Formats: sequence, C-alpha cells, structure tokens
Amino acid sequence: MENNLEYTKIFSRMPSLITLYFHSSFCVFLITGNPFMKFLLTWPREFLFSKVRISIRFQLLIMVTLVVVITGFILGWVLLNRIYGEYYDQTLRNGKLLLNHYTENAKEPLLNDDVLTLNTLLKNAVSIEGLRYAVIIDRNRIIRAKAGMIVEELGAKLPDEEIFKDFKQDGDLEYYIKSLKELPVLAMSQPVKLNKVKIGEIALGLDLLWIHQQIGQYTMELTGIGVLGLCLGALMAFWVAEQFSSPIIKLKKVANRIAHGNYEVEINISGRDEIGSLARSFDQMRQAVQYKIEELQTLNEAYQRFVPEEFLRLLGRESIVNVWLGDCIEMDVTIVFTDIRSFTSMSEGMTPRENFMFLNSYLAMMAPEIHRHHGFIDKYIGDAIMALFPGGADDAVQAVLAMRAALKNWNQHRQNRGLVPVEISTGINSGKLMLGTIGEPQRIEGTVIGDAVNLASRIEGMNRTFHTKILLSEYTYASLTDSAFWLVRSVDKVIVRGKEKPVKLFELFEDDPVDIKKIKIFTLNTYEKAIQLYGEQEFESALQMFEDCNRNCPEDSLFPMYIERCRWLMDHPPGPTWNGVFLH
Repeated sequence: MENNLEYTKIFSRMPSLITLYFHSSFCVFLITGNPFMKFLLTWPREFLFSKVRISIRFQLLIMVTLVVVITGFILGWVLLNRIYGEYYDQTLRNGKLLLNHYTENAKEPLLNDDVLTLNTLLKNAVSIEGLRYAVIIDRNRIIRAKAGMIVEELGAKLPDEEIFKDFKQDGDLEYYIKSLKELPVLAMSQPVKLNKVKIGEIALGLDLLWIHQQIGQYTMELTGIGVLGLCLGALMAFWVAEQFSSPIIKLKKVANRIAHGNYEVEINISGRDEIGSLARSFDQMRQAVQYKIEELQTLNEAYQRFVPEEFLRLLGRESIVNVWLGDCIEMDVTIVFTDIRSFTSMSEGMTPRENFMFLNSYLAMMAPEIHRHHGFIDKYIGDAIMALFPGGADDAVQAVLAMRAALKNWNQHRQNRGLVPVEISTGINSGKLMLGTIGEPQRIEGTVIGDAVNLASRIEGMNRTFHTKILLSEYTYASLTDSAFWLVRSVDKVIVRGKEKPVKLFELFEDDPVDIKKIKIFTLNTYEKAIQLYGEQEFESALQMFEDCNRNCPEDSLFPMYIERCRWLMDHPPGPTWNGVFLH
C-alpha cells in the first residue's frame, strides 16, 4: 500500500500552519501589557543592567532581542510540536489502515496455517514508504510471516520484552515508540480475531525518522525567519534608542563637566517634549548646585582651619559633618613638640596685640614645613606646637630640621629690624596613641591621648636640662629607617615626671653650627664608648674619655655633666641594681 498521497495532504496544510504562526506572533505582541510580558521586559533591566554599565541604546537593543528570542522560541516550540503532532497522527492513521488491511486478509490463512499465503500478503510490505517491518504471528506468538528491516534478526518467536515509550491503547490496537537500529519507529499491533476469538496478531513498525528530518528542516527555516526578524527589530530598536539617547548623552556629558567643577557649562538641548523640559530643569538644578557647592566649599575651608583635613582622613571621615563624639582610632604616630625658649620674658616686653602678631608670624613660618613633610598640626598650645606624623619618624625628623632652617631665615629678618632672635627646643617621640574626639554633645574637640603624647611633651622640656635643641626618645630612634644617616648621639637615660620606666634620650645635632658639629662628629665614637662604660659602672675609664672629649670641645655641656657624675659615682658607687639613671 502506498501512502505518499497521505503525506502530500499534510504538506498541503502548511500555509494554514504558517498563518497560525504569524497570527500567534501578533497575539503575543498584543498581550505585552499582561504581568508576564511586563516581567520579560523589565527583568533584564532590573537584574542585568543594574549591575553593568551599558548605554540605553544597547539596553533597549538587548531587551528587544531577548523578547524576540523568547517569543520566537515559544512560538517555534508550539508550532513544531503541532507539526510533529500532525505528522504523527497521520502516520498513526496510515498504520491503522495497514493493520486493518492485513487483519482482514490474514484470518483465513492463519486459521489454515497457510504460511505461503501469509508471506505473499507481506511480500510488498517493504515497498511501502515509511513501513520498516511487518510481522504476522499466531496465537502462540510464533512468527508465521515477516518482512522488512528485522527479518534477519527475528527468530521463530516474537520477543516478549521490548524497550519502548509512550505506550497507548485504542481498543484492540496497541502502539508505542521504540528504537530500531537506533532509528525511531512507531510500533503498532492489532489482534486477528475470528468470531471474537484471537487467532493471531499483526505487528507493524512505521518510520518516524522522516518526521524528525522534516522538523529539523522547519526548525532551520523558522530560525532563519527569526534571525531576519531579530535583525530588523534590532535595527528599529537601535534607531529609536538613538533618538532618545542622543539628548541624554548630551546631558551626561554636561553632568560629567559639572562633576569636574565646570558649573558654567551650557546645555544646548531645545525642544518642547519631555527631554527638552528635562534639560531646562537640569539647567536650573545646575545653577542651584553651583551656588550650594560654592557655599559648601567656603564652609569646608573654614572648618579645615579648626579641624585638620588629615585628622578627618585618619578617622575615616569624609567631612566634618560625619564626625561624632567618641569617634576614635588607635594608631602608631610620631609626635613632635616645639616650644619657644624664654617666651614668657619675651612677651613681657610686648603688648597683647604685638604678642598675637608675633605668634601668628612665627606659626605661619613653621606650619608649612610640617605640612610639607606629611605631618599636620594637632593643636597650638600658646607658643608651643604639637604636630603629628602618621608616616613615621623620618618625616618628623626632616620636618624639624626644615623648621629650624626656616627659623634661621626668619631670625635674620628680625635681626635686620633690630629684634631679638628666637630660639626653640623640640622633643620627638613615637608610639601608640588614641586619635579621636572628646567633649560633650554640644562642644567636641579633636585630640590625641596616650602616654606617647605626654612623653613627647616631657622630652621637649628636657632640652633645658641638657642644654640641647632637639631630643629624640629611644622609640623614635628605633623607628628611623636608617639611624646612621642622621647625626645622632646618646644623651642620657632618664625617668620623666609621671613615669616609672627609664627612657633613653638621643640628641639630633644636624642643625648645630658647623664648627661645633665637626667636633661632635670627631668625638662621637669616644663619647659613645664612654657612655657605654658609664652604664657598665666603669666610671674611672669613662671619666678619662669624657675628659678627652671635653678638651676637644669645651663648649659641649654634656661632657662636663658626665665628668661631674663620674666623680660623684666613684665616691658613691650605685650598686649592682643600678639602671643607669643618675639620682643625686
């Protein structure tokens, strides 16, 4: 039996199927107002574009592409499944016709066990397009006739166990899909009955591969149509996006210029639509922002005179408005205290106004050197300066030397006007402290608190005791990147007021007069060896070395001090528990 005409009927239905496709597409776009389609339209923007910076034209392009792809996929899937169903149903109908034909003609040969007639009945089965095999079995499931692909594979009996799927039953008819030599086959079987008594069974296998091939071809055609529609839709979406995005891009450029401080930029966007209205509103906002920014800049500049910018940065605050009472941080810092010597006696000869003018002139000369070397002034304490150097001890030492150089120039101008030169003393210490705010809710102040701060203040005061200009604690000396680079020598081991643990002090004599500095360098090794012997209670040997140093540099105040100490300690030995601190 030929079924080419039946398959031709299916192809004759293709125009109606294509019409269904386009009608379905039109309906999908008509219902884009429903919640599901709104989700498809808004989900990419909310989920994807909120995390990635993409221009609006490409956002619209991607969203249209996504909607077209999803819509095309759904419609294609529905259409191809319907086509597959049409082909499958037609194959099933053809199989039923064949089964009915063979069933009617196989009753008598089966009853008479006429194998020749049964084989003659199936001899043309292999010539029927789409029929892979046909089998006639008797009531004992013995194969009496067979034709097609499985003729060589089947024995005398039909296998009881077969792997199949989609098993269905329509009256006496049973059919399912199975794999035959890796090819999909619709297996159908129907009993042969005589007077309602089963005398045999007809089994057919109809090819389903051609359906998959047709579906694959339609898939390629639909994909081509979809790609063409996608390209046209993308071009249209890009053109529409360009009309919307061009003025927005102009506004973006204007906003970038405003962000970089150019508040005089002009917005050349005209039009009576929403974008034109947006441009005019944006220009009004620009003017308001310009006024507010200028006002804020003025306020910030005023605030920075009272609260250093570095202080806010160390606290991790962007602005003074973010600082609250109790904000604090623990950190390692080098502290510098600088004080004017004999300021009290100097101020007695000046009026209060002259005193203020003098201090402002002095501080204006010293402060830039602190900032230039990565430090900042924590507070002014009358004529004293307290500066912090978060970067380390090297910055502090360089700043102190730069301050003394600036002081020399300033003193030269004072002497040219007949004024008395100013001398300062400096104490430097390094250690941990708490930087933060103290006070009460209505009045707070930035400050630093810690033993390291108190020790720096005490060290500055020790300059008067040792007649030095710059003293470093042992902690600052140990924090120097290369202590040998600086001209530093030991001074003494002392217990400052409020402390129980002795602290070793060092003198920085980089700024001494050239002749004094040369002699100190010349005697440095002898002096340091004498200090070592002094600490080991070898007072007689240390005395000889201190006397040698004193003969070379009688101007140095440290040599006579240690000579006197050695003589006293020789007469009053301190004992084995002595810690090196001299207590007279």
